[in-house]
Amino acid sequence: MDGTLLDTMPVWRGLSEAFLEGYGVALSPAAEADLLPLSLEQSVAYFHECLKVPAAKKDMLTEIYAMANHRYHKLAKPKDGVREYLEQRAAAGCKMCVATVTDRAMAAQVLTRFELRRFFTDIYTCDTIGRPKSDPRFFLDVVERLGLSPAECAVFEDSLYCLRSARAAGLTVIGVFDAEAAADEMAAREYCHQYIYSFTELTENA
Repeated sequence: MDGTLLDTMPVWRGLSEAFLEGYGVALSPAAEADLLPLSLEQSVAYFHECLKVPAAKKDMLTEIYAMANHRYHKLAKPKDGVREYLEQRAAAGCKMCVATVTDRAMAAQVLTRFELRRFFTDIYTCDTIGRPKSDPRFFLDVVERLGLSPAECAVFEDSLYCLRSARAAGLTVIGVFDAEAAADEMAAREYCHQYIYSFTELTENA
């Protein structure tokens, strides 16, 4: 969802760093890389266990959720051509879901705000599946819950680690350009059956 359907990278950029600054904890490049595939709940566990942030996990989760939710309302927006593409796929009878690192309630809220929630049968997250998106089993579990096989499913992803794990899971992989991941574009293409810069490319060719 983030970086594919929605331009939400400004929401996440610097979020962990800003949160940790409040506790006097610096975020190293290595820790930043560790946090990339994690949900907010998983990130809070990392803060507590690996960075030794001196606060209860429940309190940290409440605080960082509020920060992220505020940014979503202020900064998130749909990417070009997304609504038109979803309308075409829905008209064709395609079953669609969202598989995201983002908290489920937060994802549902932002999709509803942009009138996109109605296109998806469900929202699956790292927390509901119990695995990070860097694990191919995340995608396999989602596919199983949809009652489909990997060969019947296509996934749209922007992040290199997600493209890699989705390809390992046996799905058809469509890479979506996002400025935040631009440095990984050439490596990302190696895992893609198709790569697009905008969903308008798919609606124009329909």
